[in-house]
Amino acid sequence: MTTDGPGIADDRAAAMADLEREISLFFRSARSLSERIAGHIHPDLDSPGYALLATILELDPDDQGVRAVDVASRTNLHKSTLSRSIADLERLGLIARVRDPQDARARLVTLTGRGRTAVENSRVGRRELMLSRLESWEPDDLAQLATLLQRFSRALSPEL
Repeated sequence: MTTDGPGIADDRAAAMADLEREISLFFRSARSLSERIAGHIHPDLDSPGYALLATILELDPDDQGVRAVDVASRTNLHKSTLSRSIADLERLGLIARVRDPQDARARLVTLTGRGRTAVENSRVGRRELMLSRLESWEPDDLAQLATLLQRFSRALSPEL
């Protein structure tokens, strides 16, 4: 139980309202950027598809393939949603399903050469854009933002 007076509670409520507004604006900006990046990769690729490609790259850095169940676990997508998304990305030529060398009955998902190159290039472009937009920021401010975002993400994460 807190012993904060009404002034502290009001300040906290106002700060939370500001935080919620800024998070909403941040999400819209991030979604818009992801849509633009996705469009550069393929005109029919949307932001969720791009996020799926980026997740596959993270889970499969050595291009050995990754199980769809691992992708579903990382993205919190229902397997039916993931299955449709994988089929869409496969149709666009950005991913392929390959035989699992450990289990001939199972299939793994991997980025095609075109898909891997596109996602890697998009990450470089995104990083360059962020560097140019934040060039006036001090390194300590960038480090503090990263620390606070990590803390915020962990506070909201259901598994922690």
